[in-house]
Amino acid sequence: MAKSVESDFTSGFLDTATKRKVSSASTKNGNTISISPTYKSLEVDDKSSSSYSLPISYSFVSDENIDRKFSISLPISYTEVEGATSYSLGLGFSYSLPINDSWIVTPALSYTIAVSADLATLAQLGGTSVTSSYTYELPNKHRISMGNMVGYYTTLKFYNGDYAYDPGITNTVFRNALMYSLDTNNIVDNTSVDIYAINTKYTGTELYNDSYNEFGFSFGYNKVNINILSETEKYAYKKDLKLGLSYLTSDKEKGIKINFGFTF
Repeated sequence: MAKSVESDFTSGFLDTATKRKVSSASTKNGNTISISPTYKSLEVDDKSSSSYSLPISYSFVSDENIDRKFSISLPISYTEVEGATSYSLGLGFSYSLPINDSWIVTPALSYTIAVSADLATLAQLGGTSVTSSYTYELPNKHRISMGNMVGYYTTLKFYNGDYAYDPGITNTVFRNALMYSLDTNNIVDNTSVDIYAINTKYTGTELYNDSYNEFGFSFGYNKVNINILSETEKYAYKKDLKLGLSYLTSDKEKGIKINFGFTF
């Protein structure tokens, strides 16, 4: 469930808080592909776990507004806990809708299947969420962004002949974040540093860990390239490159997360 929550929040907040504007009315926006490999290491009750994720997404970007987009995501992950391994594959859909130049709302739907031969388990998860991303513009191209998400996630029945199994886990998840973006063009052109804090809270079915905090930063290169097709028609293509590190902490677990993102 945690991976579905993180994926929905990333598409609705972390990927939308970076502003990229194209002012020309004759400019069309190119669609984008995003690849975001992530490594996470956690320590829980003297046990360690490692997970590797490879979220891949394709976004259809509106010509009228580069921040309006419909995205299809395919997150893939591998997790190892004390020698036991598990795999998950997801499919997600999201639509980022700009309310104004500062506010973007993103509803999302997701489906995930997870399997572990070592633990002899197979589970399905469905989810829906709405994420709000609001950015305050500050002097010198600095920004403060606020992200708020509410999501509903539930396990689904798995059928095998006459046998049906459902773990019966249903949670409403709240995720809230603040991010400060510092323009670093004076060091490297088209770059910025993001510093953020995220709180995640699970309600509903009792979980081993129902709340945790994440504190992190990322360094990113983001630029809109203009391809001139004719005197009256131009295409804008986003190019983002981001490297981030964060620390996760709660009463029951602690760990780090390293992520790399590339959009083209």
